[in-house]
Amino acid sequence: IKCKLITRSQLHDQQSLTTSLTTMTTNEPKKEEMGSKLLKKMGWVGGGIGKDLQGIAEPIQIEDLQGRKGLGSNGLFPNQIFIKNLRRVLEEFISTNDDDGELQFTNEFNSEERKSIHKEAMKLHLTSNSYGRDGERRIRVTQKRNVDQLVDHLLTHGGETARYELKAQTQPKPIITQLSQRSYANMGPVSPQWMAPDACDDGTL
Repeated sequence: IKCKLITRSQLHDQQSLTTSLTTMTTNEPKKEEMGSKLLKKMGWVGGGIGKDLQGIAEPIQIEDLQGRKGLGSNGLFPNQIFIKNLRRVLEEFISTNDDDGELQFTNEFNSEERKSIHKEAMKLHLTSNSYGRDGERRIRVTQKRNVDQLVDHLLTHGGETARYELKAQTQPKPIITQLSQRSYANMGPVSPQWMAPDACDDGTL
């Protein structure tokens, strides 16, 4: 069975765990802030501040964080980068999973992240299962198909995939159709002249 391993680093942004949910881009020129004006009056011409230009070169930006969690919360989870990357991985899995493969999420994810994986998988009609003991919990994601969808999928792949095989029924059960039942019901009784004589009959009519 084809298995794709997904690590925690693949779903997290390496620079920041929080991003702005409302990004606005305009062509308007940036207004010069009061702090920038004061620095220029003191001789600042741009770049890092300080004697050796070791300070920050860009001002601190304000990030918009949705939700009730505040500063000091555990990772400010969930963040939009994680969810966006997770959705992309799941959607790519659906579009490219021709051989009944599966996704395996490593044991690096914490409980909140695992909940999000299960939730997003359910939204896309995928099956997700957790297995392993504490500290070794992993998640397996597979595609959910009903019987008709599974048969169609197998027929388009020559009757066999890495997980399933379609076999013909060797001894089909007899089926009584509605037509044959009506035909039997419409049959009349046996004519008396064709009835065999009883065992105790003397042969006379």
